[in-house]
Amino acid sequence: MAELDEAERVYERQWRGRGLRFRAAGAQAGGLIRQMPTAFGFYRKTKARMFVFKKFPYLVIYSDQPDHVRIVAIHHAKRRSRYWHRRLPAPETTE
Repeated sequence: MAELDEAERVYERQWRGRGLRFRAAGAQAGGLIRQMPTAFGFYRKTKARMFVFKKFPYLVIYSDQPDHVRIVAIHHAKRRSRYWHRRLPAPETTE
């Protein structure tokens, strides 16, 4: 995912090896999300779930579908950017 790649590059420029640690944390997050997709809380008032990185200020926003998990964004927790909101699944309507 482009966001993960960009954050890795930024961290690696700041301090050698830090980008690799960030990438490893992302891989660990992906593994945990795949193993236990319903174990993590919902992101605000959406149906998307979030996984919070422990040592980096990032969230993995994902959609837990019946047959798969879809990563929506790797989001910096201290930025208010909502660029990824359009990637969320459309809300279900009840008629």
